[in-house]
Amino acid sequence: MNLKVSHKTTFHYNAPLTGESFMEVRLRPLTQPDVQECRSYQLTVDPSAPVFQYDLPGELGHVDHFTLRNDPHDLLTLSTVSVVETYRSNPFEGLMFDAGDWEMLRDPIFRRDQAEWLFPTEIISVGPQWMIPELPTTSVFEFGQALSQHIYDRFQYVPGSTDISTPLEEFVAQGRGVCQDYAHYMLAIARSAGVPARYVSGYVFSGADPNTHGGDAMHAWVELLIPHANTWRGFDPTNNLLVGERHIKIASGRDYDDVPPTKGLLRAARGGKLPECSDLDVVVSVKEVNFG
Repeated sequence: MNLKVSHKTTFHYNAPLTGESFMEVRLRPLTQPDVQECRSYQLTVDPSAPVFQYDLPGELGHVDHFTLRNDPHDLLTLSTVSVVETYRSNPFEGLMFDAGDWEMLRDPIFRRDQAEWLFPTEIISVGPQWMIPELPTTSVFEFGQALSQHIYDRFQYVPGSTDISTPLEEFVAQGRGVCQDYAHYMLAIARSAGVPARYVSGYVFSGADPNTHGGDAMHAWVELLIPHANTWRGFDPTNNLLVGERHIKIASGRDYDDVPPTKGLLRAARGGKLPECSDLDVVVSVKEVNFG
């Protein structure tokens, strides 16, 4: 499947910034064999600035960064256009469903090697409070499917009902949230069960399906490590989907804080006052395209 992503982010400041702004942008899709290929990517910054690129280790993503100096502005606009070809039409391929995964998960050496994806973070706690005894423990793949279904059935997707600062416990108590909440909740349960799990930032193509959430914004899902195959597979609990050719991966990390789409720093001019970001507009479009 060939997908084109247009993503526009506008920062509104309550007064002109007359000092410096430093920004990191993590919106360039990854290229991964047999999963997806980023055919093209372009970032435009307004006010204009030279953009530099570097790659982070693992799957933390590709980062663009720029600096604006002595260019007063009360709006900052970041526009990206990406074209990605996705390949994984069958997420089940190469997996077994009764492979003794749980014995492998208990192995001390395995747990040591995967500690990064098992430990708590500042966003995600790990402990018995997240355990769901009725989830299957035959294979990690079946566990992931059942957990995704459980989360999808339990919560209501309501844009704007939470933000990235909303504690996980509050999301659970109110029973509604957005894709980051669904992903963080799935991470907490999986890690508490001893399953290595990582947070994924990206996009999803909803097409004409009104039941697919997240197609008009950045999306988030979870990857679980399948021990017997030594491979990661994605689960989208917001939509109860196995991650396949409709998903575009930007980066993966321990939680949202590892892979935010933008991260920046403002510095006021000498003797000046630092403005505040009074509003943030994000417009995302994911469309299928034909290369002919």
